[in-house]
Formats: sequence, structure tokens, C-alpha cells
Amino acid sequence: MKVIDVQEYRRPAAPQLITPAQNSADAGCWEDTDTCGRGFLDRAGCWQQANRWILRWLGCSRTQLYGRSFAEAMVDRTPLEPALSALCSGSVPSVAFECQLHTPDGPRWLAVTLLGLRDEHDTINTLAVTLLDIDHYKSTISQLQTLIDQTSLMLVLDAHGQICFANAAAETALGAAPQALIGRSLVEFVHSDDVAPLQACMQSFDHERCTRIWRLHADTQTWRDYEITATKLTEPVAGGTLLLNCYDVTEQRQLAAHYQHRALHDPLTGLPNRAFLLERLERTLTTVIARRGQCALLFLDLDHFKHINDSLGHAAGDELLIDVSRRLRTCVRPCDVVARLGGDEFTVLLPQIQRLRDAKRVARRIIKALQQPFFLHGQRVEINTSIGIACAPAHVATAEDLLQAADAAMYHVKEQGRGAYAVFHPEETYPLSHCALARSAYAAAQRWGWLPRSLRNLPLVRRWI
Repeated sequence: MKVIDVQEYRRPAAPQLITPAQNSADAGCWEDTDTCGRGFLDRAGCWQQANRWILRWLGCSRTQLYGRSFAEAMVDRTPLEPALSALCSGSVPSVAFECQLHTPDGPRWLAVTLLGLRDEHDTINTLAVTLLDIDHYKSTISQLQTLIDQTSLMLVLDAHGQICFANAAAETALGAAPQALIGRSLVEFVHSDDVAPLQACMQSFDHERCTRIWRLHADTQTWRDYEITATKLTEPVAGGTLLLNCYDVTEQRQLAAHYQHRALHDPLTGLPNRAFLLERLERTLTTVIARRGQCALLFLDLDHFKHINDSLGHAAGDELLIDVSRRLRTCVRPCDVVARLGGDEFTVLLPQIQRLRDAKRVARRIIKALQQPFFLHGQRVEINTSIGIACAPAHVATAEDLLQAADAAMYHVKEQGRGAYAVFHPEETYPLSHCALARSAYAAAQRWGWLPRSLRNLPLVRRWI
């Protein structure tokens, strides 16, 4: 870069407008080498000289520019007048400010530096002007600011958890303007159950970044889930050293919970399904074995449910299943699990019992509750249920085995006449393979309404249906 001696730009006390020819000769030293706008103004702020960058930005020739006021091209003229006054009085040697100029391509941001030049009488009659194009920088900053304000909540905290900076999204998320949040503690906006984890995280935070889920509120009535990423700043920002990027994940978590609920629950009755039951059985068995306790599983099947579907229709059958699920819930404790495996099959998990008779008492209660008449589409319907009971770890030690044992005990009740309960005893029940054959035949009969003759004549199948 060529260093220009300021002395060579001194002008006489009463400078005359420079002609284009003179201007071209004088400006030759920096016309082709500089990448910023350079020129001279008189005391009134009118152009005396300008290089090609200024001419390009202002969209005029040298002849058109000479004598025109710099203020004419400014979108906002406010900064220029006090700058000229301060420079011409000699109170400051230079002034710098940012402004927008009207250009052929629209308003453009420029950084302006004005330097007062003294003549031989030590009077400032000429001002050296340097214009630097910062339009791209301003546009980038504006875009970043918009991004910061609109995408997510951003906070900067000090070591005590007080807010030092908040972006515009804070007004929606926390219910207060960013400036009103300065100095307030983040704890004010955190759910009471999350305050202790938040404080523990801040006190022991020694990593560059960590992510947690915390609940924040704007009005103490509505809580929102935020995935908050905490980043330790290498240099303080607005007096704070911890940057929090907070993303509202309430809808995502609600949607995930919805799909998880659908995956683990029966869509008709809302009861847990087989997958939920097996997972809960595994956990229950682990607990009872570790504590040397006992649990029980009741396997229920509605007697002659197919006849109701055939006579009243599937809509009535669905209504009956929903009513049965409601009654089952009233027969058990809050800690017990009522599940629907499919069709007219239900289970009740009793995760903690003292004796086998506790499970028998629940079975009798269920049978009595389901013997009460149902009213489907204006018709009175009465049903019975067959219940099989299996205990763990007394009878079996795995979830699948417990389910199959209770199923086999329920099948034994079907063999004995239905409408009762039985406890699993391996030596008294049919082999599980026979039970599975009968159940497959029953499922086929429900779906297709007929069976092959080879299966139809089996005593097991006839009794089941």
C-alpha cells in the first residue's frame, strides 16, 4: 500500500474548484491503486476531488460531482453536520462514522473517515475523505442478527446464573423483553423440578459443551421443553461466560411420546399391549427375584365372544371390549397393569403379592364384575370370562414362560366349563404345544368362520370354540 503524505493535500486558504484535467493529474497517485473511495471536501462539505470508486458509487462523472454536497447522497444526513463542525473548529483531528449512500444499485453502507487538513495559515479549509465499502459486512451482520433473534432462544449467563444477554426470542419464550431480563436469574423461569439439576450443572460445569432438557415458562401456566446446549466461552460476552442455545422441543417430544404410546398401547381400548406387558414383566421379575418377592399374572379370555361378534356385529364387539377394559381397571390397584393382547384376550399383572390367594381374590373380583350385564346398541348382553393364574418365581422364571403358563391355566378352565379361574400346575395342564394348536385354530375360526376337517374334529379345538 502506498503511503500518502498528508502535506501534499494541503490547499490554499480559498481553494478553487479543481477542473477535471487538474483532478486527473492530482489524483493519479492513488486513482488506480486504491480499493476504497478517496476524495476531498471543502468546509461546507462539497466535493472538490474524488477517485473512481466514489464516482462509481454515486453514479456520476467528475464534472457532475464537483461542487455537489456530500450530504445529498446520504440516506441519513444526521452524522455529517456535527462532524464538519468539529473538524473545521479544530476540536478533533478526524471523525469516523457509518452511513448509507444512495447509489445506482440502491442504498449502500459505507464507513466514512474525515480528516481535517491545515493550510499554510494553519486553517482547516479542506477535508480528506476515505470511504470503505461495508455493505456486505452490514448485510451479513443483519442476517446473523435476524438468525439469532428468530431461530431460537439464546442466553448468556454469568457465574451466578444471572442473564447478561438475551436475544429477541426471549420475549416469546420467557415473557419479557431482552433488556428487561438483564440481571435476572434464569432460575426464575425454570420448572421447580429442574432447578436443582440446573444449579448442579452450572456449579460443576467444566466441559466445553453439554446438552440437557429443561422446562422453561413464560407465564407460569404453560411449560415448554427446551433442549439447552451450554457452551463455555473462552472470552466473556456482555460480562457472561456461559452461552445457552435453547431449542423448543415441546412438539417433538409430544410427537415422540404419542408414537411411543401407540407402539406400546392398544388403539381400541388404550390398554398396554403385548410389547408393553413383556417389557414390564421383565422388569417385575428382576425386582421380585432380587427382593425375594412374588408376582402373579392373570390371563383372561372372554367366553363365546365370537357369538357376540357374529350376532351383533364387530362394532358391538369393539364396544364390549372397551367396556370390559374399563371394568378391569376398577378391579385392580393403581400399581397393577391391565393389558390387551389382542382379540378378546386380556392380562392383569400383579407386580407384588404376599400370597397366591391375593391373585385368586382379584380373579374372583374380575369374574363378578364381568358377570354384570352389558348394554350394547340397546341390547342386554351377558358374558363370562375364563382366567388362568401363574406366579413367579414360584412357577416360572421368565416373562414368556409366565405368559404361557397363565395361558395354559386359562385353557384348563375352558376345558372344565369356563366362567372360572385356575392356577397353573404343570402336571395338570395340557402341554403348551396343544394349547398353541387350539389357539391357532380358534384364531382361524374367528377370522375365516370355518376350519379344516382335520382340526374341526379335535376335542381340544371343539372345547375351545
